[in-house]
Amino acid sequence: MGRLASCIRVSLLSLSPLSRQNHISEELIHSISTFIYEGMTNSGKRVYHSISHVFDVLDPSSNDCTLDLAALFYDVVYYAIDGKLSPGQAYLLKDVIELQTDTELVISPKILANDQIITVVTAVFGYKAGSGDDGQIIRPFDGSNEFLSALCAAQLLRDVLDITQIAQIAACIEATIPFRQTNDHGSPMERLYDRLCQVSKDYDLEMSEFECETSVKRAAMLAYWDLLNFSSSNPAHFLDNTWALLPETHPTLREVYTVKEYQYAMFKMYGFFGFLNPNVVFVKFRGVPTNYVHVSQGAERNLSVGKDYIGAKLLSASVIVALAELTGGDGPILSFFNSEELLRENKDGKQNLSWLPSPVSNDKYDFLVHRVLSKGRKKGLWFDVWQSHLAAYLYCALGEQKIRQLNENHCKYMYPMSEAQSKILLDQLPRDVVGLIIECMASEHVPRSEQLNDLLKEYRT
Repeated sequence: MGRLASCIRVSLLSLSPLSRQNHISEELIHSISTFIYEGMTNSGKRVYHSISHVFDVLDPSSNDCTLDLAALFYDVVYYAIDGKLSPGQAYLLKDVIELQTDTELVISPKILANDQIITVVTAVFGYKAGSGDDGQIIRPFDGSNEFLSALCAAQLLRDVLDITQIAQIAACIEATIPFRQTNDHGSPMERLYDRLCQVSKDYDLEMSEFECETSVKRAAMLAYWDLLNFSSSNPAHFLDNTWALLPETHPTLREVYTVKEYQYAMFKMYGFFGFLNPNVVFVKFRGVPTNYVHVSQGAERNLSVGKDYIGAKLLSASVIVALAELTGGDGPILSFFNSEELLRENKDGKQNLSWLPSPVSNDKYDFLVHRVLSKGRKKGLWFDVWQSHLAAYLYCALGEQKIRQLNENHCKYMYPMSEAQSKILLDQLPRDVVGLIIECMASEHVPRSEQLNDLLKEYRT
């Protein structure tokens, strides 16, 4: 809270016109700080998009207070994760939006007709007023979280900043809508520039083309800092951030979960990595960021490693689900792994999870992917261990191409897996590999050890 308040205080005192300085009070600073903090912590569902992420996104080399304020607000609303607006958010937006469904929000046509600040923010995002009783419908992939965050910023800052400054903050937040393609109207940042110029003309903001260009360059930098981890030189660090998203997007992982629930999370993540084009991770606008080519290449490499990493995890999860189906059905993951054994620490303080032998190295796999699987991501999270020895074993034993083939032909289309599908999947694997996995699991003295030992007989014949 103290760091938030300090950043808000410095930014407002720097940006606020002299005519509005008297509106800046410690009470206002505390109110804004509390709003941001509570919005990003009170749901208890945020892991990656938490208050600490705000400070990761603040550019340490920047003295741009507009950029700083945008960074503080840009993720304050995350409707898809939080499941609802916080009381403070609902109060600020009560006259601005109308809740329609869990995934769609409607902008009130009335507010767009009577509030120029809200109208300007809406126009910066490219939304249009509805007619009659109809309002603009916004959805998560349209940028609903970012739009609502910008509206909250506008509501809280309208007494201390002028409308042009609020439009510039809204432009920064709009730029953080991720993974958008170039279309017939240009790149995402070129489209934002065109809209900002038009907004300035339509609402007499008196921003020159140069000022609009500067604003969009600033916006591109916020988007850059938001996704910078995609270009990390260490894929394990990149995957740490990816893994922190899982309990946000899969609520079942926040509690004791079953093997099928874990498999589903891997299945969805595998689909995301397959869908995401590395060329749309980072945005660029007229030379900003200057290292665009470098970070885009880093993103391409990390996404490649990430997809094979997730692919190995998906296959290993699918094998466990298949064994579960053949020994009684779905159940808690601890029915198949002894948590005390899995989390045992050796004398060096490192987790000792290497309960499967390592296959002989060969040229069928990427050493970097194997290293992340076997050595682990940089850190663990409460819902999952950081090392993946079963996935590493399968990655070596089968090879990269075989795992891709199994995932594409079976794991992607066998959810939820039936007993018959489980047998089909296991039949695609070498019998000695399946037998060794069953033997190692049964030796852990887990609740299903007896059933696993009965199944093992089939793979010893």
